[in-house]
Amino acid sequence: MAIELKQSLKLSQQLVITPQLQQAIKLLQLSRLELKEMIENELLENPLLEEGPQPEDEEVPAEVAKEIETAESPDKTHPEHLEMSSGSDGQMSEPKEFDWENYLGTYNDAGQEARGSFPEDGPNYENMVTKAVTLEDHLAWQLKMTDLSEREDEIGLALIGALDDKGYLTTPIEEIAAKGGYDLDEVQDILLLIQEFDPIGIGARDLKECLLLQAKRFGPDRELLEAIIKDHLHLLERRDYPTLARKLKLPIKKILTAAKIISEMEPKPGRPFGRQDTQYITPDVYVIKVGNEYTIMLNEEGLPKLRVSSFYRNMLSRGNGGGAGDGTKG
Repeated sequence: MAIELKQSLKLSQQLVITPQLQQAIKLLQLSRLELKEMIENELLENPLLEEGPQPEDEEVPAEVAKEIETAESPDKTHPEHLEMSSGSDGQMSEPKEFDWENYLGTYNDAGQEARGSFPEDGPNYENMVTKAVTLEDHLAWQLKMTDLSEREDEIGLALIGALDDKGYLTTPIEEIAAKGGYDLDEVQDILLLIQEFDPIGIGARDLKECLLLQAKRFGPDRELLEAIIKDHLHLLERRDYPTLARKLKLPIKKILTAAKIISEMEPKPGRPFGRQDTQYITPDVYVIKVGNEYTIMLNEEGLPKLRVSSFYRNMLSRGNGGGAGDGTKG
């Protein structure tokens, strides 16, 4: 059997994973919030990108065009000028060398003067970051400001650590004393000290004790408030003011005033420190019913519109023009 060589044509399709396709696949996997964050990072890191409308049919303002023309024209009086050499055909050749380091330094100095002067090493951004203060941090700070021994400070931190988010002491002090090897009277004394801290009513073991701690801050009405909280809180919950006035043998007007004060007390002293920012859910797409059909719309609200910086775009176009002239040199 003879071996014969032949040529044939064959059509086939294959998928080539190009860098552009890899990036497209990566972007398609991102949610709207992740995509927005990625675009914002690219705007910060890539100087060629800027936020704005699509560049098609966009007219450059006269002021901007003048600034670009001034920035791109060589200035022999400026130390950072762009040196140009002339070819034999009279065309200007490409720049020999450009001191980008000095250029960027001058640019940053100008921006700094516009924003205000900072120290040489720049602003300390760590000092600008805010951190939410927790209830435990707030109480521990007050504890450190009190003249206590090392043992008393240790007991105070143990009590603060046993408070729940509402500011109540849910662990019995007997258990805290036994676990840390403290004397029960010592723990009780430190608890009374913590109950004088801010916020008012902190360290209480139940609602009645919490309200009594807040009632101590009222001068003339303190005795009436304590009497209502201790023995007649159930009548106050039912708003049975006539019965409450009859039991305390006081005018109902005075009972109403005391009831208003108690209603304005904070039943959960630790609540202001437990607030969390509301996390809103932002949809990636909207499904809208139009007539008898459903239409899917992408949520592009808030997404930055990217374009190539007009400054660098003009630099590239002028650079291409200069390069074309260089090709005619002999």
